[in-house]
Amino acid sequence: MATKNMKQMKSTVIVLSFLMLFSLQVRAQFTEETPLLSVISSRNFEETSLRLQEVLKDEGFNVFNKIAHHDGAEKAGMKLRPTAVFIFGNPEAGTLLMQCDQRVGAELPLKILVWEEEDKKVKIAFYDVRELNARCSLS
Repeated sequence: MATKNMKQMKSTVIVLSFLMLFSLQVRAQFTEETPLLSVISSRNFEETSLRLQEVLKDEGFNVFNKIAHHDGAEKAGMKLRPTAVFIFGNPEAGTLLMQCDQRVGAELPLKILVWEEEDKKVKIAFYDVRELNARCSLS
């Protein structure tokens, strides 16, 4: 039982540490109190996207894919301000989370949304990991 608690703590700390670190890296502030947390970046869309990928890699996460929604909109003959989803994960952290509760697998890999507002402010959004903890048995 002590081993399971240690694993739970370690996996939660890994994910929380990343999200806290990323928020600090972009000098952002939380703007909402919902399960989907939004922060404002001090950088433009491209710089924010590049920095996000750097931080993810530096923290040991694999960036599996970047889905540029604005590119898809353009291909459909429509317009959309720059908007992209980054899909990422860490096999060690993900496995530890799923060892605590395999339902977490439905939430993995993790995603972060980056988009440009009409006023050119760039925002970053991700689900509050406390919600994941509440839905699954991680504590």
